[in-house]
Amino acid sequence: MPKPGLELMMSLKLLSNTSHSEATAAALGGAGRPPSTLLGAIGEMKAPIMAVFLFSFFVNLLMLTGPLFMLQVYDRVLGSQSPETLVTLFALVCFLYGCLYMLDTVRGMIMVRCAARFRRRMEDRVHSVGREHVSHGQDWGPSTAMGELDGIQRMMGSPVALACAFRVMAGTDFS
Repeated sequence: MPKPGLELMMSLKLLSNTSHSEATAAALGGAGRPPSTLLGAIGEMKAPIMAVFLFSFFVNLLMLTGPLFMLQVYDRVLGSQSPETLVTLFALVCFLYGCLYMLDTVRGMIMVRCAARFRRRMEDRVHSVGREHVSHGQDWGPSTAMGELDGIQRMMGSPVALACAFRVMAGTDFS
């Protein structure tokens, strides 16, 4: 009787650098664990992801620009009726919104480049596993596998990935 995780190990062999027989032997406990292609690809992205989180911190701070501007208008401008203060605050807000736009653009570009790097790192392995599945008579092949990898790349480069990451870090559930 196979071990309970044997089917899972066989279906997840895409993530490792092993052949079909080595993955089976590892699942049965006969071999050591090989390094994972997926973990290597994710490990390469640690520094850019940390930069994205740093940019995100400043983006979130700059999102307070509008509410703080309104508070200052109500507190300083309406109280003193000073147009110079209003013009100065408005110029400061324009500058801060420009910084927000720049940081958000750079953050998005970093995520798109991380997604492209992830795809380049994984595409050979995904394609070979797709070919292997065709040779074993399964109904999906390299084109399906590469289509799934394209979907992962698009998701990683989209703003949705950042939103999900922050929700997970904040400990909120998705229900």
